[in-house]
Amino acid sequence: MAYIWEVTDALSLLTDIADSEKETAEAICQRALDEINAKLKPEVEQTDPRIAAAAAGIAFYKLCIKRCGIQKEAEMTSFKAGDLSISYSTADAKEQLSLAKEICDKAMLEITPLLSDNGFYFGKVDIYDANPA
Repeated sequence: MAYIWEVTDALSLLTDIADSEKETAEAICQRALDEINAKLKPEVEQTDPRIAAAAAGIAFYKLCIKRCGIQKEAEMTSFKAGDLSISYSTADAKEQLSLAKEICDKAMLEITPLLSDNGFYFGKVDIYDANPA
């Protein structure tokens, strides 16, 4: 079984976690680990290190989304009082979110063989008639 401390350790390799956000990061890691565990095949070895890595990838993406919301106030680039206009710089946030999404997708791709196939396919089936009338 992957443990929360393994996920938080893996997350700390991806990003610095401030003391003020450790509790939030741990909660996000727990949710990410629960999400992965719910999708695993029953026969999967729970100690597979890819599980913690994938949970850390998901947690990193979710933490970046949270940080982008918080940083919006801190990264104000201009303020105009006349007609009340506020501008924000979102270049860094978009870059970090893009990187986090890429890491999350790559981690999920690596554990694909461990996941249950709960997909659904709906398509047309043609019947071949060897002796048409």
